[in-house]
Amino acid sequence: LPMEIIGPAEEVKPRRVPGQMNKLEARYADYLEQLRVVDYIKGWWFEAIALRIGHRCFWHPDFLVLYPDGHLELHDTKGWVRDDALVKAKSVAAKFPFPVSHVSWVKGAWKIKRIG
Repeated sequence: LPMEIIGPAEEVKPRRVPGQMNKLEARYADYLEQLRVVDYIKGWWFEAIALRIGHRCFWHPDFLVLYPDGHLELHDTKGWVRDDALVKAKSVAAKFPFPVSHVSWVKGAWKIKRIG
């Protein structure tokens, strides 16, 4: 059977390195730090936790955010949302007592979409 060639090897997106932010994550970290400095949030952590959704299935949110009233939120930055990421986020929102949000940069502003 003929094989379909997708493109040269250099076009293949490399797997991300755990603990190392991509450009969107770094931009959002800068934004969170600005919010922390003005006391809108108390703190934030990058890749701080992993949540078990099922057998051998985990979700690793990009950011854990602590608000002044003590509540925590999980923020996951996305350039675009793939179906599997949305399913995992919805599963986490249904299973755990944390608000879950997808965060994207749209037309020069942060767009935060609450999941669940």
